[in-house]
Amino acid sequence: MKIRELLVGVAKILEDEDLAIAIETSTENQKQEFKVKADRLLYAYNLVLSDVSLNYLAPTFTEKVAGKIFNISNLSKQFKKIVSVTDGKGNEIGHKISGDKIVTSNENAEITYEYIPQKTAIDDVFEYEQKPISSRAFCYGICAEYCLFCSRYEEAQNWENKYRQAVETKIDFKSRRLKVGLKWGL
Repeated sequence: MKIRELLVGVAKILEDEDLAIAIETSTENQKQEFKVKADRLLYAYNLVLSDVSLNYLAPTFTEKVAGKIFNISNLSKQFKKIVSVTDGKGNEIGHKISGDKIVTSNENAEITYEYIPQKTAIDDVFEYEQKPISSRAFCYGICAEYCLFCSRYEEAQNWENKYRQAVETKIDFKSRRLKVGLKWGL
């Protein structure tokens, strides 16, 4: 799924069909009004992406590295935290982080790490499509940020509450089993 498709869904949730059509077609002769609104939606998406990756669930990336000592700044994505270091066959190998370097016990290693996504463009791929946090949760967050930009504060607060509830519920389900009687007060 592309970010464009997600933003079309957000425009439809906000009941702005003209904006949804403008984002979907995206021509150079697009009205300035729709271009500004689409840019605001993309900016709101990047804010939500940053919030999710820093506070809830960062995306992971696996990269092959050579040498026993590897500089973190040479990784292709903005490093957040190591998930695992393997020998390429799936076997865990010893490693430690020393300053801005990763020291491994093997010459060749595969490092799986969490990273912080950079600002995205409207035609980039939606990175959280296969993650526990749903695209609907992203839509709620984008709606909240967009409504703030438009000075629709009460509506923004409602979307923010839905967003937080959706994100925290997904994390809750991931980390432990739901005990129906205790969770729902039955």
